[in-house]
Amino acid sequence: MRKMILKVIIIAPASNLSGSSKSMLAALRSVPSYGVEYLVMLPDKGEIFDLIGDRHQVRIGGYCPLRKGTKNVFKYFLGQIRGAVSLIKAVRNFNPDLIHVNSSTIIFPGLVALLSRTRIIYHIRETNLFYNKVLWNIYTKNISLFSNGIIGCAE
Repeated sequence: MRKMILKVIIIAPASNLSGSSKSMLAALRSVPSYGVEYLVMLPDKGEIFDLIGDRHQVRIGGYCPLRKGTKNVFKYFLGQIRGAVSLIKAVRNFNPDLIHVNSSTIIFPGLVALLSRTRIIYHIRETNLFYNKVLWNIYTKNISLFSNGIIGCAE
């Protein structure tokens, strides 16, 4: 009998030790060492890079995470293109069963998932209060067009 392994790419919104990064690290540490294989994409080599450990593959995506105070939208969208190219390479090499996007503000994975016929879920942590109306509409349209599932969290 062939051993079944679920392969998942997790796309993190930031490389610093923020709330979403802490919950991602906790989830990675609690996963059994058998049955699931992760590749974690980070925007850059930040402080959580070394905390992921040797159990999981890490890829630097080069994308620019959007923060509440982001002023340079051009730089953000250019970073999304870099991230898409990096994710396409990761999908080709890793052949995942699922892409888990750990934020609604990373828009490139949806199209990559559609083109590669890979299932995708978004873990939404933001609300429309964080971003202006235009950006929020882009995020919600992206998620409604491309996602196979949504994980929501609230206090």
